[in-house]
Amino acid sequence: MINLAIAYDDNDSDLGDYFEESFQFIRDAIDNALIDLHAIPGLDCNEANVSACVLGRPKPSVFAGLSHGNSDVLGADEIFVSLNNSHHFNDTFFYTTGCCAAINLGPALINQGCRCFVGYTDVSLAPENEDFNAIYIECETYCLKEFLCSEKTIEQAFQEMLDLFDNKIDDFFDTNEIVAAMDLQTNKDRLMPLGDTSLTRNDFIAA
Repeated sequence: MINLAIAYDDNDSDLGDYFEESFQFIRDAIDNALIDLHAIPGLDCNEANVSACVLGRPKPSVFAGLSHGNSDVLGADEIFVSLNNSHHFNDTFFYTTGCCAAINLGPALINQGCRCFVGYTDVSLAPENEDFNAIYIECETYCLKEFLCSEKTIEQAFQEMLDLFDNKIDDFFDTNEIVAAMDLQTNKDRLMPLGDTSLTRNDFIAA
């Protein structure tokens, strides 16, 4: 069994619906996988709750943060991952769609024993047209979904994610959705992995 915790800020005033849709997409995708999912919704997204969740469950584990962020933290009104509690995420695969988290937070997590991190090196862009939410979400969470539902390495899933971005970008250009295509290209270019990308889901089966 793989222990997965997903913190998603559905309480955010701007992108709460987007973060909730992201959570639902991952939840539905892993429905038939042998995964013990612990959901942490917006009102519970603070450092104390998230740290208690990660520390209270067997490791190795997987953690996903779907929220706003900056170079040092995840969270908006409430910070739930920061340099202060980064050491709690040792022996995890950490995946986030928060802005800029790969700048300082990602390296700090790796230095504290996090096994692999995937996140954005700059601001991540949500679609201007909410009708495109599903496409953006499918693209930026593909690596995590495939990692959890297959025997692929993180590197393989990440490369396939980049290919999916390319396909969706081409689709947007073909339908003259130029802004959406350019924003999706920006997101693709800003995602990066840190740490050991040779890992598979089998490396995260808790005893």
